[in-house]
Amino acid sequence: MPVLPSGFSLKDVLVRLFGESGLAITDRAVDDLCIYLCELDNWNKRMNLTGIAGLEEMAVKHVGDTILLALHAPDRIGYMLDIGTGAGVPGLIFKIIRRDLNVVLVDSVRKKVSFLRYLIARLGLCGVWVEQGRAGLDDVPACRPEAGFDLIVSQAVGPIDELAGMAGGLLSKDGVIISLKGVRGVEEAADFKERLLEMGWEARPVKAYTPVGRQMRYLIFMKRVISCKNDP
Repeated sequence: MPVLPSGFSLKDVLVRLFGESGLAITDRAVDDLCIYLCELDNWNKRMNLTGIAGLEEMAVKHVGDTILLALHAPDRIGYMLDIGTGAGVPGLIFKIIRRDLNVVLVDSVRKKVSFLRYLIARLGLCGVWVEQGRAGLDDVPACRPEAGFDLIVSQAVGPIDELAGMAGGLLSKDGVIISLKGVRGVEEAADFKERLLEMGWEARPVKAYTPVGRQMRYLIFMKRVISCKNDP
């Protein structure tokens, strides 16, 4: 197990993250997250998969953000889609935490897709697929449930109205889109409120703080608006 400059092992950092959040985690998931972060650090030195450098910062930032998603996501999820997953944040990390989920990861960058496929094989994960392309275009993702995805997530990938337009056709009838944003997330939700309503969506920002680092985040929940008007 690598030892970080602070004197904590990577496993110590992960255990602290989950301990402060109150989210239950198995020993196997902690071990898998250690492997994921070490591999990400090694690959990142060669091909720049993420702007976050260093094992401890990757753990606090990437795993911390995903913990917030896990805490706020709907309880009943069968299929999840991560649009613009990058190095697997939050989709692959969520899959490691919740092995029961079926997860599809989509990204347009080949080297990131190659990394994800390597990690999935390295960890022996089942029920997770990686596709290269842009979601909602050219039949991407090809691997999708007939009724649509229960949850679609994306971290800071474009404006939320574009995300809703891209993901809407892939979502199940009662599904939810969650966009992970930084401190300006509440402003973005307000700015696009009317636009989203015109498109048939409502947006609800939820403020949260990451464990350990205590960084403010906004999770913007988007659901289809249910009309109460009677047909003429």
